[in-house]
Amino acid sequence: MDGILRRHHGLSKAEMLRTEEMNQIIDSFFTKAESSPETKLKSEQARNDLYATKGIAPGTGGIVLHTGDPDSPEFRVWLEAAVSEDPRHAQDWMLRRLEDAAIEFTLDPTLERSSGGISLKLPPAPNGDGK
Repeated sequence: MDGILRRHHGLSKAEMLRTEEMNQIIDSFFTKAESSPETKLKSEQARNDLYATKGIAPGTGGIVLHTGDPDSPEFRVWLEAAVSEDPRHAQDWMLRRLEDAAIEFTLDPTLERSSGGISLKLPPAPNGDGK
C-alpha cells in the first residue's frame, strides 16, 4: 500500500483517478465489496434504505463514496480495504458506510453527506433541476 501512495505522491485525486493502477484498484474494490451473496443483499438493502431517506426510488439517483483526499486518513483506510487480499475488508468498509449513512440521513433528512463520506446524487427534478 505504501508503494501505491509513493507512486501517486503529489497527484491530485483527479489525477490519481486517471491512472491505470487506481482504476484497477477501484474495480477490484467494488468486485470484492459485492463478492459475497450475503453482503450483496445487505448492501442492496442499505442502498434502498438510503434512497428511501430522500424519498426517491432505488436506483434513480446515484450514491457517491467520498474517500477523502489522497493524503487523508480516510483515503488510507479505503485504500487498505481496497488492496486487502481478504474481501471482507472491502465488504465491511462499504456496508458500514452505507448503513451508517442511512441512519444519519434518517435522523437528519437535510444532510447532504454522511460522516462516513456518503452522498446521494439525486435524479433531475421534473422541471430539470437536480443536485
